[in-house]
Amino acid sequence: PIKSSAASDVYKRQEQARRIVTPLAFKSREEQLAGIANALREMVDDGTVAYSTDVPHYNDAYGYLVLHVASCAGCARTTGLCLNMLGIPYEHVNENQWSHQWCRVPMPDGSYWICDAYGLYCGPEPAPNQHPYFQ
Repeated sequence: PIKSSAASDVYKRQEQARRIVTPLAFKSREEQLAGIANALREMVDDGTVAYSTDVPHYNDAYGYLVLHVASCAGCARTTGLCLNMLGIPYEHVNENQWSHQWCRVPMPDGSYWICDAYGLYCGPEPAPNQHPYFQ
């Protein structure tokens, strides 16, 4: 059967995310977060992904992983997709706001970490819902 365009888009997005998370499956939570952030950041640093807020899918994982254009919203949703695939809960901070966005992840010790490839930070949250580089 022929896949619909939407199903094909989902498949393409999922396949790219799977390549990121598969090597991280049996690592610690900290290593998984760092692995996601590093893989997504590398796509920006090597020129694969360009920043945009005015093209289709700039704010979702399809834009980031398939079309290779995204805003911080698209990066956060891509991070969220990877976290979901690993079974890691998260909060999307500042979702649907015209403000910097990232993923806030609960850690086994009760603390929270930020996983933010666009914001160049993956590590402990300095205060609840606070990013060390953005106010």
